[in-house]
Amino acid sequence: MEEALRQFRDKIRIATGREVLPREISAFTEQVAVAAAHHQPGAVQFGLCDFQTLSGRAETIEVPLR
Repeated sequence: MEEALRQFRDKIRIATGREVLPREISAFTEQVAVAAAHHQPGAVQFGLCDFQTLSGRAETIEVPLR
């Protein structure tokens, strides 16, 4: 979980140029918990709108779960 959270924070920083927000961390950890509860390995995806990113394009942050 710690590695996944670190990757998530790094990817948010790269895409947005800012630190990850508390509500983003909360949403991410909730998605990880749901995936674990349903025994669904794979990846957690988190969408960012165009106005949230440095590129001005919508992006999907994907973090693999192990």
